[in-house]
Order: sequence, then structure tokens, then C-alpha cells
Amino acid sequence: MWNIEQDALDRMVASHIIWQNTGGKSGKRFEIKKDQKIGSCNFIHGNLIEAKFSGASLIIANLSGVDFSGADFSGANLYGANLSGCNLEGVDFSRACLSSANLSNANITGSNLTRANLTKAYLYGANLLKADLSRSDLTQATLDNASLRCVKFVGSDLYRASLVDSDLFYADFENANLKEAILLRTNLNGVNLFNALLHKTKF
Repeated sequence: MWNIEQDALDRMVASHIIWQNTGGKSGKRFEIKKDQKIGSCNFIHGNLIEAKFSGASLIIANLSGVDFSGADFSGANLYGANLSGCNLEGVDFSRACLSSANLSNANITGSNLTRANLTKAYLYGANLLKADLSRSDLTQATLDNASLRCVKFVGSDLYRASLVDSDLFYADFENANLKEAILLRTNLNGVNLFNALLHKTKF
């Protein structure tokens, strides 16, 4: 695995923007491959719509404020990455590692986070409308003040997760583990808690 330096990254981003603006006729779609690694490089406030990061290593990367809508992060390692304020609408995070990542105030509408690792992830104020987090691990994750309307948490692990002041309108927690989770002052209208584990859950 080899590191991508900042100057090379900047050229890749510029080429991707050309690719987008020309409908793919010029430039090149941004892609980080499995044998490539991005650590200390910054993407701050860039435009990487539909970029490809499948299986990539982005540990502790600074990705804040970037438009990643429609991008592919399936199986990527984003441990401790900063995704605060990002546009992540329609992104594929299936089986990705987002443990300890910062996704505060991010737009994650309609995204696929099935089987993702979100242990201790920070999603304060994030918008996850209609996102699918089925069978994901949200142990000790923070989802305070988040919009979780119509989100699927089917079979997910939310042990000791915090969802204080969040909007859970019609969220689906069927077969989810909510042991010791904190759901104080949440909107529970239409919520499905069928077969959910609620031992010491705080409502």
C-alpha cells in the first residue's frame, strides 16, 4: 500500500471536476484503489460527486465539507476520519469502517450504511433521512439532535448509543439491540420496536 501525496491528490480532484463538468468526455473520474492510502491529505470543501473509494484506506483523513454525493465508500476504512458537514447523500458505505469518525451535521440522506462499523462514531446533528443502517454496529455512537426519520436500524447494535433530542419518526428498530441506549426527548411517533432489546434503555 502506498500513500498519495497532497499535490497528486489535488491534480486528481481537478481532473474529476473536469470529468463531471464535461459529462465524462474529458478529465478522469476520481478513484482511490485498494492499494492506495490517504492519511494526512486534505479535501476541504472539494467536489467529488460520484467518486470511487471502495476498499480504500482513509484513516484519520480530513474530508470535511466535501460534496461526496453518490460516491462509493463500500468496504473503505474511514476510522477516525473527519466527514463533518459533508454532503453524503446517496453514498454507499456498506461494510465500511466509520469507527470514531466525525459525521456531525453531515447530510447522509438515503445512504447505504448496511453492516457498517460505526462504533463511537459522532453523528451529532446529522441528517439521515431514509438511510439504511441495517445490521450496522453503532455501539456507543452519538446521534444526538440527528434527523433519523424513516431510518432502518433493523438488526443493528446500538448498545449504549445516545440519541438524545433526535427525530425518530417512523424509524425501524426491529430486532435491534438498544440495551442501555439513551433516547431522551426523542420523537417516537410511528417507531417500530418489534423484538428490540430494551434492557435499561432510557426513554
